[in-house]
Amino acid sequence: MVKTFVNSMTSCFLSAITVVSLFGCGSKQPEYMFEFHDFRGAKDLDQSLVLLDWGEADFVSGPSSTFGVSNDPWPAKAKFTWQDRNGNPLGKELEVDLPKIDPERWQEVYIILVSFLPNDQVVVKELTLNEWEDVNFTTKVLAQGQPAYSVAMQNNTGEELNKSSVRFGEYYVFPESIIPDPAATRMNMNGWGIGHGYPHPITNTAVVRWTTPDGKTHEQEVEMKEKLPEDLDYQTLCFSIESDNTVTFQVRPTDDRKTWMYEGSPWTNPF
Repeated sequence: MVKTFVNSMTSCFLSAITVVSLFGCGSKQPEYMFEFHDFRGAKDLDQSLVLLDWGEADFVSGPSSTFGVSNDPWPAKAKFTWQDRNGNPLGKELEVDLPKIDPERWQEVYIILVSFLPNDQVVVKELTLNEWEDVNFTTKVLAQGQPAYSVAMQNNTGEELNKSSVRFGEYYVFPESIIPDPAATRMNMNGWGIGHGYPHPITNTAVVRWTTPDGKTHEQEVEMKEKLPEDLDYQTLCFSIESDNTVTFQVRPTDDRKTWMYEGSPWTNPF
C-alpha cells in the first residue's frame, strides 16, 4: 500500500500544518507524522521525490516536507528510494537501521524527523509533541552535534526575491520564507525566512545569494567573525537584503524571534 503526500517545503516550527488522519480512533498504535529535511548542503534544493518504505507502509514526499499521518509500528529498517516527479526511479537507494524504542516512549511519539545529510547519510529520530514544540530542543537534535544555531534572511528590497540561500564554506542552507506567506526559496516582500538546526560548521564568512525580479542573480560575501558569539547555541544568524542589494548581518537570540521578526513590519504576529 502506498500513501502519497507531496507537499511544498514547510517550516517545521512556524508554519501551520494541516493533517488528515487516515486511521480510526481505536488503534493501539500512536498516530505520528513525518518531517523530511534536506540538509545535504547542495547548491540547489533537491526537487525529486523520496519513497519511504516504512515497514508495513510506503510514503512519497519531497525531501523537505512535513507530511502524512501513520500509526504503523516502528520498523527495524527504513528504506529510501529517489524518484523523479513522474515516479521513475533515479537509481539511488539508501537503507537505514533504526534503533529500538522503549514501548512507553513510543506511545508518546508525535513526529519522525528524517535528515538527509552530506555524503548520502540519513538520520532518523523520533520526538514527542513536547519535544517537537520546543524549538531549542528540536534544533539541537537536528544539528547533529554542531552548535544549535538558526539562520534567518530578511527581504527589505520591496520586491519578491527568488532562489535565496546562504553558504557557509561548501554548504548551502535555504531559510524558508514564512512571513507573510510560506514559500520555498522565495522571499516575500518585507518578509523573513528562517530555518533551524543546520548540521554544518559555521565559517567566519558567509555568501548570501538571491535573484531579483529582473532575473539577475546577486551574491555578497558577508564577514561574520567579529559578531559571532563564542556560544552559538540558540542564536540566529540574521542576514538582511537591503533595497540597494547589499547585505547587513547581526546575531539575535532565537527565543526572541517572536519580537524581532515583526519589528517595523505591517504583518500580524501569528505566535
